[in-house]
Amino acid sequence: MSGSRSLTVVVPTYRRPDLLRSCLAGLEVQSHRPDEVLLVIRSTDQASLDVARSSPLPVRIVEPAAPGVVPAMRSGLAAVRTEIAVMVDDDAVAAPDLLQRYEEAFVDPRVVAVGGFNQVYVDGERHDHTTRRVGQLSWTGRMVGMHYARSGLESVPVDHLQGCNMALRAPIDLPDLALHGDGSYYELDLSLRAGRRGVVLYDERLHVDHYLGGRADRDADAIAGALAARKETDLKQVADSCWNYSYVLSKNTTGRLQRAVRLLDGLLVGQRRTWGLARVAAEAVRQPSRQWWEILVVATRCRWSGWAAGRAARGGS
Repeated sequence: MSGSRSLTVVVPTYRRPDLLRSCLAGLEVQSHRPDEVLLVIRSTDQASLDVARSSPLPVRIVEPAAPGVVPAMRSGLAAVRTEIAVMVDDDAVAAPDLLQRYEEAFVDPRVVAVGGFNQVYVDGERHDHTTRRVGQLSWTGRMVGMHYARSGLESVPVDHLQGCNMALRAPIDLPDLALHGDGSYYELDLSLRAGRRGVVLYDERLHVDHYLGGRADRDADAIAGALAARKETDLKQVADSCWNYSYVLSKNTTGRLQRAVRLLDGLLVGQRRTWGLARVAAEAVRQPSRQWWEILVVATRCRWSGWAAGRAARGGS
């Protein structure tokens, strides 16, 4: 094994044995062999357990403490014994040099988190995008992800990473159990917490192919989905996204003025998944629907609640 930094890959999975098999196949051909692959699998998921046990990799199976994304990631990261923990989704296939590049990215002791590019495939069809900005969080609380778009950026400091292709240096922070629903924005929280300790980097050369398959709604607009389907579960997704984003911003914003600006911006404007008054009003004019106002009420209530919870987690200042 080249280099001196030990490395573990953490892969949470649930009832997707074919995707897991492809993910592990990508890890088997890495130029830098992992010290260990931690597969977070529920004991009831026999098909995934069978795939894990048939792998030639140095696999260790970890059972999550509870169902859900955040408990699974917590259980996996808590079990890491090496200096570096690389997080890869079970529906992602790593480029052969991914782990080698991660190992090299942590040569600088100031670097505490690194992430890379996720080439998205939806139902087998490749989706190509370009951007000039990746992983940014503005002073007013506007978030730009775009980790799935080509940017040409290599080893540049960013504010946040995406969990399907990112790595953390020990001591490793764990995802926050306070997050609601599917744990949306847990990566933002981990990145902001890491950024207080050192440098967070993005490098497009750290490449995975991310096969979303039937989960194309992961990157879709949750509110548009709620309007189209008019399902209570979609409104819950809106509520969870608003609560989580507000909670993470409140918890990780230190300046009083900036906290006030971020809260007001969210309430009055918002963004794609966490809408505020201005955007809801514009959509209501363009496409009249009673549910827009239901969404505004839900989003506002959850934003206030999440902000208060984040303030408590920060220490009440």
